[in-house]
This record gives sequence, C-alpha cells and structure tokens, in this order.
Amino acid sequence: MSRTRRLTTSRALRWGVMVAVALMLLACAPAAFAAPKTTHAAAYEVMKKWMQRYDKDGFAKVVDYGGSKTYRVRLAQTRILVNPNLPPSPIDGRPPLATYDPVTDTISFLKDPRKAPEAEKDALGKTVWHEVTHALEDKNGDDFTNDDPLYQDRNIYYMESVVEVALPFLDRLELNAKAGESVEKLRGYWDKYLAETEAAAKLPETLKYPPDLALMRKWFGFRADPDEVKALYLTDKAFSGKEWKNLREALTPPAPATWTGEWRQSFNGPPPQLSLPISFLQSGASVTGTYYYVEGGPTDREGFPLQGTLSADGMTMTGSWIDSRWAYPNGGAHETFVIVVAADWRSWSGTCTWGNGSGTQGWWGWR
Repeated sequence: MSRTRRLTTSRALRWGVMVAVALMLLACAPAAFAAPKTTHAAAYEVMKKWMQRYDKDGFAKVVDYGGSKTYRVRLAQTRILVNPNLPPSPIDGRPPLATYDPVTDTISFLKDPRKAPEAEKDALGKTVWHEVTHALEDKNGDDFTNDDPLYQDRNIYYMESVVEVALPFLDRLELNAKAGESVEKLRGYWDKYLAETEAAAKLPETLKYPPDLALMRKWFGFRADPDEVKALYLTDKAFSGKEWKNLREALTPPAPATWTGEWRQSFNGPPPQLSLPISFLQSGASVTGTYYYVEGGPTDREGFPLQGTLSADGMTMTGSWIDSRWAYPNGGAHETFVIVVAADWRSWSGTCTWGNGSGTQGWWGWR
C-alpha cells in the first residue's frame, strides 16, 4: 500500500512538472503563436500611437488633435478592406495608402495594417487618422457631393499642419525651458509656433475654405488655440518649479520703454506689498504725474501732482511733488525723489523724502 502511494505521489509530481514547463513555454512562445490581430485593432494601434505623440507635454492639457474615444469609436463603426489595387491618385499618379468611401462607409488600405513594418507605422498611423477624420465628417453630415479637392481636405490639412509643423516648436519650447534656456531663445520658439499656426490657415485649402475651429472641436475633438496654450503657460497649472520661470517671462509681452502709463507704488517694498496707484505722462525728457494717496483714484481730491526730469538715457527720473495734506509753509510738504526704471520697464525703485525733506525712505513702483 505504501509503495502504491509512493508511485502515485511520484506520478503526480511528474505531471506537475510537465504542466509547469508547458506554461513556461507558452509564456515564452513567439508572437507568431499569439492570436492574430484584426485589421481594426492593428489600425487603431498605429493611429493611437500617432495621436498620442505629445501626451506627455504640458500643452497636452489644452491641445488635442482628435478625441481618442471619438476616433476609436468611429474606426470601430467603419468597415475596413485591404485592396492592393487601389487606383492611382490623380495628383501624383501613385496609389494612396488608403481611401475612404462614404457610400459604403469603408476604409480601404493599400497594405494590410497587421503586416506594416515598424518603419512605416508612423505614416500609417497618420493615414488611419486622416481617413477616420473623413469618416467623422461623413457622420456629421459634411457635403461629400462637393468634388473640389480643396474642400474635401480643408479640415485635415489645417489640422495636419498644426500637428506636424507648429506643435513641434511647442515641444522644443518646453524642453528648452526645462533646460534653463534664455528668455530670448524661448520667445523665438513661441513666435515660430504662432507663425506656423497662422501659416496653417493660409494653405490653398484653408485660404479658399477658412478653418471653422468651433466645428473642428465639435466634430473631431480638435483644439489647439494659442491663447489657451499661453494662458496655461502663464499659470502654474502646467508646470511647477523654478525652471519654468523663464517660460512665463518669455510669453509676457515686453513693456513699452516709456514712463507713460498706470503704475502701482509702495514705500514698503516691491510686490506684493500694500500699494497705491500712481500715473506718469512722459513728454520728451519731462514727466508729469499724479500720486494717489487712497485706493479708488484717480480724482483731483485723492492725489497730488508731481513733476520729473529724465536722465539722458531716460532710465532715471529726478523730481518733486507737494503733499497738500500737510500744513507746511508755502501750501504743503515739498518732497523730492530719484527713481530708476528696470531694464524690462516693468518696475522702478529709488528713494524719496518725507516730512518736508526731514527724512528719506525707499520707494518702489511696478506696472
């Protein structure tokens, strides 16, 4: 009996080892033994990868060149065929990578998406996105009876241009901002992004049929508004850390090189100290202004006038004012000041007297 038990136990161990080995072999089996992908799955895989190229960038919070769910659902609804005999394009005489037929709601591929070489997957991903965009236009009732090629690709070419030409400059902008690049270099990337976004609206297709951004957002989930990107960059919502200070500075428009304008002023230090309004009006080397001593100005009853003279370079102002609130001889306290504007023309600092010249204190101002 004991011998039988030992034999039974040994047989069980052998079966256990065999099962474990089989499982290991299955886990290590080459992809050829895996269940083959459907054409839909293969097409979605490359399209998704192409659409997610910038998902890790900060601007992805407000930029999207297609809602992934919108495109996934529409692709699943669309019939897919592989047709190696697609007719050549009338534009270049070569067969296209794919076409969309609105009559049968079918995307026909020149090559099977499941067999696409790695080097061709990026182009194929853009192609799938292109044709699914046509399918979305069809679903939303676009005019497919308009045979003008400029009309047919008006939305796609605008979006493609923004994605492939303009957005790379935002990508470089963020990479260089994180690396601590200079404000001038960052501003150059931003300006190039704006220029290329504007150029996308000047393609032959978009000149004839101007892009409807509200329609693109509704139909495709496309959004790439430079104002939204700028608003994001100027807050701390996109990034955190001092490395992004240069980026925010690069997107802040340079102040005019003039004293003219409305400012805030304080005797307690630069912002965010308690401050009150002050205004200047520059005319050549002379400056006139009004210092308001209560919030809610300007009115004549709430402030007093000042006069200043500028240095040769216009950066230093020397002047005086009369504080009519104090009962000094000659109608009030005569105060003097010397202030110097910062190189970016966004703030100034210096000293002024108080108590009819009996004391001196610091004085700060900012736009």
